[in-house]
Amino acid sequence: MLAQFRAMVERDLRQIYNDKARAQEDAALRAEEAERVRREFDLLRAGEQKALQALRESEERWHFALEGAGDGVWDWDIASGDIFFSPRCRQLLGLSRAAEIAGFKLWQTGIHPDDLPTVLADLASHLRQPQGSFVTEHRFLKGEDWVWLLGRGMVVSRDAQGQPLRMIGTYSDISERKQAEEELQLLNSHLEERVATRTAELKKAMQQISSAEKQAALARMVAGMAHELNTPIGNILLCSSQIQADVAGIVKADADKRLSRKTLQEFLEKTAESCELLQRNSAQAGDLISRFKQIAVDQLDQPRRSFHPAKIMAKLLQTLLPPEHHPGIRIELQIPQELVLENYPSALEQLVSHLVANSLAHGFDGRNQGMIRLSMQRAQHNIELRYSDDGKGIDGELQSKVFDPFFTTRMGQGGVGLGLALVHNIVHVILKGQVRLESETRQGASFIITFPAE
Repeated sequence: MLAQFRAMVERDLRQIYNDKARAQEDAALRAEEAERVRREFDLLRAGEQKALQALRESEERWHFALEGAGDGVWDWDIASGDIFFSPRCRQLLGLSRAAEIAGFKLWQTGIHPDDLPTVLADLASHLRQPQGSFVTEHRFLKGEDWVWLLGRGMVVSRDAQGQPLRMIGTYSDISERKQAEEELQLLNSHLEERVATRTAELKKAMQQISSAEKQAALARMVAGMAHELNTPIGNILLCSSQIQADVAGIVKADADKRLSRKTLQEFLEKTAESCELLQRNSAQAGDLISRFKQIAVDQLDQPRRSFHPAKIMAKLLQTLLPPEHHPGIRIELQIPQELVLENYPSALEQLVSHLVANSLAHGFDGRNQGMIRLSMQRAQHNIELRYSDDGKGIDGELQSKVFDPFFTTRMGQGGVGLGLALVHNIVHVILKGQVRLESETRQGASFIITFPAE
C-alpha cells in the first residue's frame, strides 16, 4: 500500500512539475510576444512621428515656397463651406486673424460685383471637370480699396461619386501688372490717336504737295505752250503789222496820186508772201492748240467695241513704217491672233503711233535703222502691252520728266514735247491703266502699259 501511495504521489508531483514547466514556458513565450509587440509599436510610433515630421517639413517647404513668392494659400472644405486662409492670404485679402477660417459667403461678398458672375461661372465649371485647374483674375475689396488678384487652384479630393470635397489654391496680388496694362492700353490709345493725327497731317501734306506739283506741272505746261506758240504768234503779229503798214503806204500813195503800177505789183507780191507766212504760222499754232487739247481729253468720239489687236497693230505698223521709207527698221510683233479686246481701238492706235514717233525722233536719233518690238498678252484681269526699241535709251535723270507736257530734249529742233505726255494721258484717262518706263543709256527703252482687260 505504501508503495502504491508513493508512486501515486510521485506521479502527481511530476504532473505538477510538468504543468509548472509548461506554464513557465508559456509565460516566457507571452513575455517574448509582448516584447515583440512593444518593439513593433515603438517602431510604428517612431515611423509615424517621422512621417508626421516629414509631412510637417513638406508643408513648411510648400508654404515657404508659395508665401515666399508672395502668394497666399487657401484651403476650401467644399462640404462645410469653410475656407482656411494662410497668414499671407489674409494679408492679401485684408482679413483679420479672426477670419483665418472664413465661410464661402464672406469670400464671395468681397469680390467686385462686375467680376463676381464670371468668377462663379468659372468656379462651377472647374468643379464639374474631373481634371484641370481653376484660374481667375478679379478685384477684391481690401479695406476701402479694390485690389487685383490672380487666383489659382484645383480640386484635390472627390468622393466615390466624383463630387468635389476639397480644393486648394493660391492668391497673388497683380495690381501693379493691371495698372501697367491699363497704362499701356492708354498709351496705345494715345499712340493710335497720334498716329491718326500724323497720318491725317501727312495726307494733308501729301495733298498739298500733290496740289503744288499739279500747279507746277500746269505752270510748266502753260510755259511750254506759251513758248511753242510764241514763234508762230510772233510771226503772225509781225506779218499783220507789216501788211497793215504796207496798206497804209499804198492808201497814202494813192491819195497823193503817187501810186504806180510797179508799186502796186510789189505790194501785192509782198502781201501774198505775208499771207502765206500768216497761213503757215496760223496752221502751226492751230496744230499746237489741237495737240494741247488732246492732253485734257477724257473720252474718244468712237465707242468701245470688240476687236483683234493683232490685226489692227499689224496694219498700223505697216502704215507708220512702210519698208520703202524705213528699210532699216525691223518690226517684231508678238500678239496672239485669238486675243480679243473690248476697248477703244483708236486709243491704242494713237498710243502706239506716238511711241513709234518717239522712237524715230529720239530713240534712233534720226537714223533709219533699229528694232521695234510690240507685244500684248493677258495678265490675270489686265492686258499688258510692252513696246520697246533698241535705240539710245533715256538717261536716268530724265526718266521722271518724259511724260511731262512740253518736255523735250530737242528744244528748238522741231521737238514739241507732247508725244509721251499724250501717251500718259491716253493710258491713264482713256484706258484707265498705268504706264512705266524701263530704260538705260545706250540700251534702248521699254514702255510697259497695263490696263483692264474688260
